[in-house]
Amino acid sequence: MRKRYQSFADSEVERLDDRVSIMSSNQNVDFAPPRGMRDITPEEMRKRIFVNRKIESVLSLFGYELVEPTHVERIETIFAKAGPEIEKEIYAFDDKGGRRLGLRFDLTVGMARMVATNPDWPKPLRIAAISNIWRYDQPQYGRYRSVEQWDVELFGSTDPASDAEMVELTAAVMDSLKFDDYSILVNDRQLVDTFLEDLGFEGDHAEVLRIMDKRDKITKDQMTRMLADIGLDDPQIDSIFEFSSRKGGIFEVADYLKDQSSFNRCPGVERMEGIGAVLEETIGLDKVEFDLSLVRGLDYYTGFVFECFDPDDVSLGSVLGGGRFDELVGIYGRPCPAVGCAGGIARLIMALENKGLLPNEISPGAEVLVAPVTEGEMPMAMKVARRLRTSGVSAVVDVMGRSLGNSLDFANRKGHPFVVIVGSRDLSQGKVTVRNMESGDETLIEVEKVAEPLFKGQS
Repeated sequence: MRKRYQSFADSEVERLDDRVSIMSSNQNVDFAPPRGMRDITPEEMRKRIFVNRKIESVLSLFGYELVEPTHVERIETIFAKAGPEIEKEIYAFDDKGGRRLGLRFDLTVGMARMVATNPDWPKPLRIAAISNIWRYDQPQYGRYRSVEQWDVELFGSTDPASDAEMVELTAAVMDSLKFDDYSILVNDRQLVDTFLEDLGFEGDHAEVLRIMDKRDKITKDQMTRMLADIGLDDPQIDSIFEFSSRKGGIFEVADYLKDQSSFNRCPGVERMEGIGAVLEETIGLDKVEFDLSLVRGLDYYTGFVFECFDPDDVSLGSVLGGGRFDELVGIYGRPCPAVGCAGGIARLIMALENKGLLPNEISPGAEVLVAPVTEGEMPMAMKVARRLRTSGVSAVVDVMGRSLGNSLDFANRKGHPFVVIVGSRDLSQGKVTVRNMESGDETLIEVEKVAEPLFKGQS
């Protein structure tokens, strides 16, 4: 057995040498990822998995089921929601059958289409997705053309309680990630529309909303010039600044709006009071602020909107946000009210890193490195690793043909807490040596009991 294994290993080394000589001819080729794309390293992937699992646990508690909308959509599906001009901002292409397709640029469109084409699904329907989207943006520091998002949607209800549920779920996600301090801003787009109508502005309200959404990214003078450019006069602009500066508790701002006669006909005030009544009984209102300047940039929002911020790092922007989009599903054939929220995984990771909230347990690696003293002990080392894994202990085998000293150095660099040394002398007694890499202590243990008692309960 030993001779057969060594012969196989030697032949593989010879084949590898042949492949290396072939690959050398490609040395002048640039194999870097496409512009705006990046590889995800094991270190970052561990962070993603940690955050994703926290989010998934919250989704499960709230009864949301995970789905996966198709990554590629018909271009007509994308245009129906965002218009033909969106093609400049996405990855669009013709397939081999001549059909025009596009990579999805968000997760909401796919889920809305799924709901519209599955009318028998019972309502309310709670679904969510955690996956990649693609946007053909200009690459910048920390901004790529492929990003991972999480997206949560509740379909079928117009009750303010469903809006409040999104805020409560947001708080649960932030709490699960151990954010001690965060702020959730809420508003209703219907209130802004009512204000603009009362202002006498007959232009495109969406243009005003897009400018208002830049409030934290531009100066007051820049915002003034942009509003003037779309036809607003000085008194109207002053009114916009006065209106958008109003913020406070939900009931406080609602009372202010009820004192303004123009809002008596707007259902947004009553909806916000309904949301406040629910939140007061669930998560409380300490971290919730009614901010009339909040509009969210996406055009498909029809009412309630919200964003969540880390007040210690406002420059990071919102870590997640969402709102009500009652008309989107109807675009795909079957009207259905909906509310949801979404956020970028990378932005959450950045916020966690900035606050030192990523725990040590997401550090790499298997608990045990199994180190054969020579190549002859490799089959037995693999057997020992299998025994550890079946006992629930994560284990890897050093398959590099290193000396024992180099294997121990490797274990230190990788952070493996234990090394199981598999040598012929110990094996002749049916045993292996277990080394605690922190203390340096070594224990001789029978192969059959290698996972006990040292590793029991540590996996």
